Amino acid sequence: MSYLNTPTYREREKQWLEQAAALPPGPDRDACQALADGYGNLVMLLDQLDALAT
Repeated sequence: MSYLNTPTYREREKQWLEQAAALPPGPDRDACQALADGYGNLVMLLDQLDALAT
């Protein structure tokens, strides 16, 4: 499926991790980390779906 673009989601995860690393500890850093974690989980789920489809 074309909307299941895992390279894009991996890049977004990386960008949020980089943003989190640039921030001091606190709510903004936590939010960036949570977004990165969410993209990481999404990629994992999409990879699992892809494995089931093949």
